[in-house]
Amino acid sequence: MTLDLSVTTVLMFSATLALLTAYSVLDLRSRMVHNEYLALGGLLGFSLTALSGHLATYSMLHLVAVIFVSSISYLLFRIGAIGGADAKALLIVAIVSPGIEFATWDSPVLEALIGGGLGLFIMLLLGYAYTRWSEISKRRLHGERQTVPLIPFLLLGYILTQVLSFLQY
Repeated sequence: MTLDLSVTTVLMFSATLALLTAYSVLDLRSRMVHNEYLALGGLLGFSLTALSGHLATYSMLHLVAVIFVSSISYLLFRIGAIGGADAKALLIVAIVSPGIEFATWDSPVLEALIGGGLGLFIMLLLGYAYTRWSEISKRRLHGERQTVPLIPFLLLGYILTQVLSFLQY
């Protein structure tokens, strides 16, 4: 694993951070992120990824991350663990910034699985903790159904995953 602080990696990290921050604000305010915002962010993110050369340089990493994240996201969506916006946001992260952005690993498959899996795990763990110890769980007991805003936890998971790459150096 080698440290990579190129303009492209910083750009992909910044774009993903901006998208997830915007989606987090929307998710916290209304507990939903409309498909139009997700589609626009996905289109902008994909365009930026393709134009910067990140997609061509790390094509295997992008492919593995998209396959892994879309499979897991679909399964989690079908069982009701995450919402549609959460699944789409995970896919956007896999497209724009797969794996661990500031480190280059010898195995893109391992990087995609660890990078995507760790962010997803942190999101689900924090979402579970939020549900357990918040007022939402109390409201559910009284018949109200509230959704948990998971995209802010995805943002935290993404940041923690990227910060962990610096701890190796």
